[in-house]
Amino acid sequence: MKEKRMVSVLIPKDGFTGLIAQKTGRNKVCPCGSGKKAKKCCGADTKDYYRQ
Repeated sequence: MKEKRMVSVLIPKDGFTGLIAQKTGRNKVCPCGSGKKAKKCCGADTKDYYRQ
């Protein structure tokens, strides 16, 4: 199972044509900078997000 997915989000009102974000895996370090795994930090509230 791949944990990285590319997501494109269009935000025309801010003048951006597109934004590409990478999905963080549950066992990777959380992007908030805490040093914890994403599933134990900011990803703890988004369990359904990781089941997709």
